[in-house]
Amino acid sequence: MTSATKQHKRDVQYWQQQVTQWKKSGLTQRDYCKQRDFEPYTLSYYQRKFSRMSKKVEKSGFINVPLSFKPPVKSNLTLHFPSGLHLSGIDSNNLGVIKQIVELLS
Repeated sequence: MTSATKQHKRDVQYWQQQVTQWKKSGLTQRDYCKQRDFEPYTLSYYQRKFSRMSKKVEKSGFINVPLSFKPPVKSNLTLHFPSGLHLSGIDSNNLGVIKQIVELLS
């Protein structure tokens, strides 16, 4: 990361902090900026910028969906038919198909 990129990140973080503190302060932008010796238009610029950024995220139409991963359970169930045919890999997820196959083979 270049030093210019690092400085930009610090600037953005600094102004995010200033906007947050200004909102919590209850002061007007002018008074807040006057106390901290910077121009109100700078605070106003970053306030609008961060506001637009948050609206873009809200309007994306995507939501976070927590994913739960369940590792597959190895099935030890096997059917042995009199013809010598073996049907293995039977578990609760495929019982409907297994039932149909058994009916066809019987």
